[in-house]
Amino acid sequence: MIDYIAYSKMLTLQVDMCFPFEYGFYRKIGLENLNQITEIGCGNGYFLKTLSEYYTKPKYLGFDHSVELIKMAQTGSEKINFRVGSVEFLDNTADLLILRLIMHQLENRKNFIAKLSEILPSTSQVVIIDAFDEHFQLTPELPAFNEHLKKHREALSPNTASRSIKHFIEQEMNEFSFYLDKSNYYYVPSLLPDYKEKYYKYMLSTSMILGCHQNVLDEINTWREDPYAYAQIGIFMYCFKKLKK
Repeated sequence: MIDYIAYSKMLTLQVDMCFPFEYGFYRKIGLENLNQITEIGCGNGYFLKTLSEYYTKPKYLGFDHSVELIKMAQTGSEKINFRVGSVEFLDNTADLLILRLIMHQLENRKNFIAKLSEILPSTSQVVIIDAFDEHFQLTPELPAFNEHLKKHREALSPNTASRSIKHFIEQEMNEFSFYLDKSNYYYVPSLLPDYKEKYYKYMLSTSMILGCHQNVLDEINTWREDPYAYAQIGIFMYCFKKLKK
């Protein structure tokens, strides 16, 4: 059973850790000039709420399959709306579509991209943000936590999903009339001020989503107290535009 409170905490921590590294990429795209920004896989809505604090002109719409997370995402702002659903509810009003850390979870990525190509107008941009696991590092390795993390990923993604998508995304998007306009890669090290504690809380909340054995928690706590312990995650960011017919 999924602990959605822990899930929401994990999503919030992930945004807090990564958004400062992503902000420069959004500036290059020119979000301040857009009218409608849509996110599929919005989770608890924290990313769109954070983005809206920096770019106040656009209206925001977030979709997610999880009823529980969408309930947590509800906001009183007239500029941000959240709905249960996915690409099947997408329309042609989005100036920018954001797919943040969901592409590696899709059961049939090509069908998903084909639907985007069918719906989105040629004026739309698509931003894909996903894991760059070649840059993932955890020292010491924490075998119990890593084994739990593997089970966590298997439980939250279908059997056909793959985390190693960076080398396929451009080709697959090209196949459906999208071309790569901008790209960036970054990694987030635990050596930054306060980031080791953020990593600790991130690992803790991740472990709590499905529940875990005490040895997993013991490893995480030992990692927190180890002055030489280190962690980093890697992220790639692509901005695609659609070819005009």
